[in-house]
Amino acid sequence: MGRLIVLGVTALFTLGAQTYTRGVGIYPGDPRQNFAADLVPETQTYRNLALHRPAYQSSAYDYNLTAQLITDGIKDAHLPRWVSVATSDQGVLSKQDREHVLDHNSTSTVTLNGARRWLQLKLLGGDGPLELDSRNWRDCVCPPMLAVIGGGIAGAYPLFLPHLVRAMNAPYEGYATPLRRLAPLAFRIDDPAERDAFLRGEVRGIEVPGSDRRILYDPMRRTAVGISRLGTSEAVAVGAYAFALRQLDRR
Repeated sequence: MGRLIVLGVTALFTLGAQTYTRGVGIYPGDPRQNFAADLVPETQTYRNLALHRPAYQSSAYDYNLTAQLITDGIKDAHLPRWVSVATSDQGVLSKQDREHVLDHNSTSTVTLNGARRWLQLKLLGGDGPLELDSRNWRDCVCPPMLAVIGGGIAGAYPLFLPHLVRAMNAPYEGYATPLRRLAPLAFRIDDPAERDAFLRGEVRGIEVPGSDRRILYDPMRRTAVGISRLGTSEAVAVGAYAFALRQLDRR
């Protein structure tokens, strides 16, 4: 009986000394198979363990407030800068539309309506206002776009091209106010009258507020629709040749 008691007490101490798991959901569970380093708080030197490491996100508020702000190593208590855009007829634009003024894309524009039209840009955030050291005004003429139809269907262009351009300029039906299919107007480049209207545009002179200067402004967004005269292969070759010459001139 005494031996059984001794064996039972020994078994209880042995079971108490064994650790079978490090916890529920912790891998590896066996402490003997865990070779990970122990994280010890550093109280003397600041260390950024995420510095310059890849950062991923599912979405972002805009193109500035993105995940790289966590790993770029910049410590700042101020809000980053962002752009606010307002117009005379729409007020403050949404975050999708406000980038259209600054994205250098001729297809994403902001239209100003009304007799007295204005556009206001604000830089918000940061630790203080920016210093304006110079102003540079230039003519604002929207560059026209070209749409070229090639391939076998181009041979039948007299049958479909007038109807195609008419449909591009026609508004959607079923709305109380006209809703255009495309933002730019479409012109047939093979028609002399439409070609002249396309090249002429609506260039006008406007005064620069706060100065005595006048600049040229063309508010007409337009696209010329034409037919390939060279054929696809030759047109691609000519375009590649022109692109190569332009790149060489920039060097």
